[in-house]
Amino acid sequence: MSKRDLQARPIYHYLRESIDAHLSIIVAALAVSHDIKHQTGWSIKQFVRTARRYRNVKIKAGRQILTP
Repeated sequence: MSKRDLQARPIYHYLRESIDAHLSIIVAALAVSHDIKHQTGWSIKQFVRTARRYRNVKIKAGRQILTP
């Protein structure tokens, strides 16, 4: 095998990791949206519309308070 052959081959081991990461993010987003819907009783659309108005927020996650 020459160096040229190695550069032309696709790298599939990165593909699996990126797919797993993408699915993890999707599942986390669904879990958060479900929890927001359950806690507030609002639809996600209504929550996003209301939350857009606020620029400074504090998110309580366990014992931590996050300020993005």
